Amino acid sequence: MSVIGQCRQHGDGSDWGDAVDATVKAQGVDLPSYMAVIVATKVTQEGSLIKGDLPRMVIVKTDSGYDANPGHAGTGVVITAVH
Repeated sequence: MSVIGQCRQHGDGSDWGDAVDATVKAQGVDLPSYMAVIVATKVTQEGSLIKGDLPRMVIVKTDSGYDANPGHAGTGVVITAVH
């Protein structure tokens, strides 16, 4: 499995966050067939840092046809919630 993006846990009261430019470039990388996705209810940006809460994670079965250029949506179907 390839890493498309990753977040870090923060000690400032938010559950996750990372710099906007810290996402691994996905060009030439195939999305996995299934992936864990953060479902946040609150996301904020302070400068280049994006952070938010982590009330739930879901497993998504990814659709084919992902365009790895920034600004293009990746789609899929939620299979289950992770508790």
